[in-house]
Amino acid sequence: MEHFARDPRVLRGWATHAHSGEPLPPPLAASFCASRELVVASEWQAQAMRALLDLELHSDVRHAPPERSAALVRELAARHTGQPQPAEAAARGLAGFGHLASYGAGYYSYLWARSLSRRVWRECFEVDPLRSEGGARWRDGVLRHGGAREPRQMLRELLAASASTRVGAPPPVEDEAEAALLDLVSLHEVGSRDM
Repeated sequence: MEHFARDPRVLRGWATHAHSGEPLPPPLAASFCASRELVVASEWQAQAMRALLDLELHSDVRHAPPERSAALVRELAARHTGQPQPAEAAARGLAGFGHLASYGAGYYSYLWARSLSRRVWRECFEVDPLRSEGGARWRDGVLRHGGAREPRQMLRELLAASASTRVGAPPPVEDEAEAALLDLVSLHEVGSRDM
């Protein structure tokens, strides 16, 4: 999980100086990991736009012609971000979206998986990613079953045990972004049915 690489305690275990072999100094590791938080909202917005584009392009059985795709990027950006995109930027974004063809209206599932991954990290590993208890919870609650159990049920059980501990705490930015994404996907599904 990418969360391990972004935790200063884990980062210091493998990020060492090329010549001296000294671990990354704690302040530098903490600063590096904290720098990601500066772009969380922008990253989620870009991912939500990709999910919407994927849904929009794959929900039309006629499949939009390529010239319509760039226009659709601009329309979605204007409608959902308030940041109009020039045609060149829209075309570059479209060309750089390699998963567009392979996800087939399911790109939002990638964001859902990221959300679940973050929840597992938060509930099992965030307090101390190097303690064996979190790994044992993950192993016993999910991995040991292989394909014998429904993944959604295993995750529900794993996360339910500690869900009540966060009541009253302000939601992290990623929780708010996830809720907004799910709202957008729901709105798109309703709009598609009405057509």
